[in-house]
Order: sequence, then structure tokens, then C-alpha cells
Amino acid sequence: MADWKETLGKRMTKPQLVRVVGSAVAIAIICYIAFECGEPLFMASFGASAVIIFAMPKSPAARVQNVIGGHIVSGIVGLSLAILVGSFWYTAAAAVAISIFLMVILDIVHPPGGATALITVTLAAPAWDFLLMPVAVGACIMFGVGYITNLACKRLEEPPEA
Repeated sequence: MADWKETLGKRMTKPQLVRVVGSAVAIAIICYIAFECGEPLFMASFGASAVIIFAMPKSPAARVQNVIGGHIVSGIVGLSLAILVGSFWYTAAAAVAISIFLMVILDIVHPPGGATALITVTLAAPAWDFLLMPVAVGACIMFGVGYITNLACKRLEEPPEA
């Protein structure tokens, strides 16, 4: 039992607890806007973004250009294929593959972008406004809350001045 508590104490530091709360706040904002305000902001790939932004804040995938750019590029790919070709198993596969290719070429790899491409290509009635809401707005909310949370964590991690 002592090993479990020791391990938990080492892994769940105050900054990490702040990040856990930050992830809940980011998802809560997105879900509140989606469920209570009736705006189409909820997208499952934001759950995966939360893991990267809040649990792996130093990962290249957590950079602003990766989070926002990865979602937007992948959304554009998925939407373009859905409109031009239609929603089929092969367009879903192509959307993910093309999104990965573009994210790598543009140096904006954000793994949840693959899910965004998949979600977008399988929409019943794809429309270009989907790129603004939920893709761009949701990604900005996720990154913005993550940025504020990580600033708070840096203050917790700084040694006190003597």
C-alpha cells in the first residue's frame, strides 16, 4: 500500500493536479457550449487533444500550431473529400492518410487530427462552417485553457525566491 501512495505522490504533483483540473475545464467549456447553447462544438477528438495538451504539455504535438493547425488541416481534408467524393470507407481512410501526410509535411502533427479527419469525412451533411465551429473554435478553446493552465503550473514549479 505504501508503494502505491508513494508512486501516486511522485506522479500526481500539484502542477499535474492543476493540469487534470484544466482538462476538465476545457472539456466542460466545449460541452457547455455544445449542450446548453446548442452550438455544434463537441467533437470526440478533443478528448484526445486534452490528453496531449494537459498530460504531455512539453510534447511537440501540444504546440499551438500543432493543436490548431492539425485539427484545421485535417478538417479541411475530411470535408473536401466528403464533398468531392462522398462519405465512403475509402474516403475515410484517404482522409486520415492525407491528413497525416500534410501534418508531417507542415510540421504540425497532432494525433487527434486523424480523428478530426475521420469525423469530418463521415458527417451526414458536410458543410464548410464545420471548419469554424467546432474545429477551429474548439481547438482554440482547448489550446487556450491549456496555455493558461500551463502558465499556472510553471508558477507552481518555480522555486520560491530567497
